[in-house]
Parts: sequence; C-alpha cells; structure tokens
Amino acid sequence: MTKNLIFIENANQVDSIEQYVSKDSIVIAMHPSAGIELSLRGIKFENTTSFFGIDGHTETLEHSKLIVEGLRPFLKQISADGIQQSFEKTWVVYFQINLNFWLSMLFIINKSVEKYNPNNIIIINNSDNKNNSLSEVIKRYGECNDISVQYSKNTRARKLSVKTDNFFLQLAVKLFFEFQLRLFSIIARNRNTLLALSDSHNMPRLIKSITNNFDNSLPIYLGVQKKSLKIRVIELLKGKTFSFLFIPKHIPNYLKTIFLSKYDNCVIEIRSWLEDSNNPAIFYSVNLSNAIMSFTEGELKQRMISLYGEIISLNRILTIVKPKGVFAQHSLGIGYALGEVCYQENIPGLLIDHGSHTPQTALSPSYAWSVHAHTLFNSMYPFVAIQSPWAKKFLKKQDMVVSKSITTGPIIHAKPSLNASLNFEMRCKLFGRKLARKRIILHASSPRQWQTLRPWIYETVDEYIHNINSTIKAVEAIPDLYLCIRFRPKNTLSLKEFEMSLVASDCYGIYAEGSFEEFLMSSDILISYSSTTIEEALQSHIPVLQYDPDGKYQHIQGEVLSSDGINKLSTVYSVLTDNDLKEALKWWKENHNIDINRTLDWTQHVFGDEENEDLVKIMDIKC
Repeated sequence: MTKNLIFIENANQVDSIEQYVSKDSIVIAMHPSAGIELSLRGIKFENTTSFFGIDGHTETLEHSKLIVEGLRPFLKQISADGIQQSFEKTWVVYFQINLNFWLSMLFIINKSVEKYNPNNIIIINNSDNKNNSLSEVIKRYGECNDISVQYSKNTRARKLSVKTDNFFLQLAVKLFFEFQLRLFSIIARNRNTLLALSDSHNMPRLIKSITNNFDNSLPIYLGVQKKSLKIRVIELLKGKTFSFLFIPKHIPNYLKTIFLSKYDNCVIEIRSWLEDSNNPAIFYSVNLSNAIMSFTEGELKQRMISLYGEIISLNRILTIVKPKGVFAQHSLGIGYALGEVCYQENIPGLLIDHGSHTPQTALSPSYAWSVHAHTLFNSMYPFVAIQSPWAKKFLKKQDMVVSKSITTGPIIHAKPSLNASLNFEMRCKLFGRKLARKRIILHASSPRQWQTLRPWIYETVDEYIHNINSTIKAVEAIPDLYLCIRFRPKNTLSLKEFEMSLVASDCYGIYAEGSFEEFLMSSDILISYSSTTIEEALQSHIPVLQYDPDGKYQHIQGEVLSSDGINKLSTVYSVLTDNDLKEALKWWKENHNIDINRTLDWTQHVFGDEENEDLVKIMDIKC
C-alpha cells in the first residue's frame, strides 16, 4: 500500500513537499513546471496524462453539461436595461470553466486513489483562492471518501500585493472616462465613426482596409492591448483613431439594488435546484453544491455587477459616438453586450470570429463547440462574418441563430498568400539555408490550463507536451524533415519551462517570435490538435495533419493515416494513435509533394472571391 499520494501544482511547491517524499510515496505533477523541478532533484513522478485521458475528457464534459443546462433556465431573470443574453452567456462561460476545474481535478484524484490506494493525500494548503484551488478539491474528496488529507505550508515567501484604494481608483477611472467622452466630441468633428471592440486579433488591419472605402472615417477602439498602447496613443494625438482606455463599472445605487434583487432571486432558485435529491452535482461522492453556491454568490455575482456597470458606460458611448458600423472579434461580457445593444437599436454590427468553428458529428464535441460559439460566433450581433465554408456549415447546425450571415472570407485570420510557400528566401530567413532545403513541418496548437479547461476540443498542457514529444521522436527518425514548433509563452508556462519539457533533438526548433503568417507560408504541412491555425493553413492551401493519440477528436474530418491501412492523398489528414505517427509522416513525405498539392481540391475549405471589404455599405443595405 502506498503511504503518501502527493500532488504538486508548480515548481514553487517542491521545497514544501520534498520532506514527505519517500520510497513508498507517489508524486503527481499537475503542471510541467512541477515536473521539471522534480526531475532536476531526481524525484520520480507521474504527470496527469497517466490519469486523465479520453475518459477524463468525456466524464468532465458530460457531467458539466448536466449541471450547466440544469441551471441555465434560472439565468433568464438576470437582466438590466433590456439586456439579458449577455448576462446568461457570460455567467455560463465563467461558471463552466470553474466547474470543469472541479470535475477534472476530482477525476484525476479519484483515478490516482483507485490505482495506489494511499493512506494519506498530501497537498500544499492554498488559501488564496479557496473555491478554485486543488487543495480545496482534495479536502472535499478526502472528507467524502474517508481518506486522510495532510496539508503542507508553502515555505517560499509570497510577494505582497499592493492594494489600491478601490474608491479612489474607481473615481479616477470615472473622471478619465468623462474626459474621454468630451475629448471625443472635439476629435470627431462630424466624422463617420467606426467602432471596434478592441485592437486585438488583426482588427486594426481590417479597420484600415474598411476606412479605405469609407470617406471621412474615424476608427474607435473600446479596448486597447497593452502592447499596442503606444501606437494607439500616437494615432489619437494625430487624430487618426480614438481609443477608450478605461470603461467604468459604476452603477447608481438605485439601479444596483434592482439588479441585485433579480440576481438574488436567481440564486434562490439555483439553491433550491441543488437541494433536490435528483440534481447531478455529486461527482465521485463529492457534493459540489456548496462550491457552486460559493462561486455563484461570490465571484460570479461580482462579474455580473461589473458587466452591468460596463453596459451602462457602453450605452453612454454609443449615444455620443453613434457609429456607422460596429466590429467585434468576440462576444464575451461587454463584447456580447455590444452586439445585443446593436441588435436592439438597429446599429449595423458585425461579429468576426477570431477562432475556428467546424461542424462535428459526435455529441460531445458538438455540445462543447456550441457553447464555445456563444462567446465567438453565434450571438446577438445583427451580422456575423462567414470566413470559411466550415464556418458556414457550423452555423447552419446551431440553434437560435439571430445574426444575418455575410460571406467575407478570412478577414482577421492569417491572410493567404499562395505563392509565399515557394519563397525559398523566406525559408532561409526563418530557418537558415541548410534547414530551408528540408521539408518543414509547422506545429501550432492551443492547449488549455486546468483553470481554463475546455474538455475534448482542446488539449491539456500535459497532453500538448506529450503530443509534441511524440512528434519530435517521429520526425527525428525520418531524414530531411524539420519540425518548427510555434509557441506562445504564458505566465503559466514560460519559454524556458517549455524548452525543458521537450526531448532533446536537432530535428526541431522553438519559435516564439515573428510573424505567424511567414512561418505558415514557409511550411509544407501544419500539425495540430485543435487551433484556428488549422483553417488558416487550409485557406493558404497548406495541408494539415491532425494528431490525437487518444483517437477521440478531429477538428475537421480528415483522411486517417495508419501503418496498416491504405492511405490516400488529401488536404487534411488525421493520425489517431501514437504508433501510426512515424509511418504517417514518412508516407506524407514520400507521397505528398508540392506538385501533388496543386492538384488537390481545396474548395471545401476556401471560398472563391467573395471577400468584400466595403462591409459598412453591405451592413447598411441589409440592416
């Protein structure tokens, strides 16, 4: 029998846990950073791929669906100023993310307990975010399953956060907002305004192309990225664009009282539903009702209050700005509210999905993408951009579609450039002349941390690293192939941690900077699990290989390559086991060359010449 089952979330916790490690202990690293530190200290461990897998994705998603859809009817009463859908969809997104964390952690804990039957479970006591912490999940699991839980304090000192007086901060934001509104009236000078939700995801490129067809125009951004703040300020000073740097969340007291009364009524109904003996809030003996209520009455309540405050400010902006056209790249929170107001006030508003949505035949991914689409693609905007045939097919399968479709082609996705893949000089610039002569495989995917897990349709971080390591080993075994790994560093996974998580080899390189379009157009094939990059590659006539060693998911139905089957040429391939990957890449290298690529039929992925950048005129006519 195993004495201790030890869970470590990150590298900072290893010092605090090391004293409990013995020959009869099992250590489970919940994140690659923890695994790296354990390896450096010579401590054996397992990561989550040993416990989650296809069953973890399936059970998490199915149980999450039961709870979310059971609660959804109660959310209809959360409304303000004629806005309802924005609150419901935003509530569901944040609730389900928190719920998925609880369910996935309980699944992993239970699987590890079943395997090792420990006397104790040991975890760092995390009191910073009690409702959404692994220590709290383990505590509840131990109580409900009669397993001793032992807590260790984190010996590494935490950084003290400097708290700013909330009243004065809110006052400063409110005063600056009033200044912005007055400044706008000076800068606008009767110009035609075009309002964009933010300057992320290539929106400035689209806005620039639209203004070329729209006289005397003034682009306005509701939000600005930190990295582009300097550019937007310079444009503002030159009168080229205008940006609202802060959106106040202030609500007059009498309106706040009315709103909270509605929210509290919703909470009462949720509590009553959870108290019913038939509710599905019990998972591996743990009743999640208290955790659900704590999150609903705490963080979610504050999010809804903040959203209402933003909606009040948004209405003031729209009254003064009076946009000729509105453009948004997502529909979450104020992004959804912007579309809902446009729909009600007959303002031409276009939602342009910065993600990728494809129709699915299986129930689990169909549901997951349907819910996800509410934040990106299927919302209350009067119009929605159809950037690919797959997006068109996906939207046709959705319920309650209110937006009118405008076929645009890829207007914020990576721009296709069909001749760029032949540009040898570009390949030399990116990879050097020697590597440029090899067949280039580009890897780009979109993993999710446990705290933002979207089961089934995205990899976990451990799965992401496992799949890349499998790809490295397969590429290494085949001459004249080079793997270009496109990586986006995050606070939760740095470039250094990522590098240390991969197996050593000369057959690949990690590229965290530079234009993605250049890397894409310099590659011979894209390999991914699930990402917008799949459709971006297909738009540029670059074949795609989808790799899921669990065999559960294909973002687009592809030609399945296997070592014992008859493989056929295609624009999209799928490899569904670890064992088939090397032979699949070898077959592709030998059979799918540039000349073959030109003869393939790409029409199921790419529109013809439908793109029309005079979108304001189109929306005005159709509105």
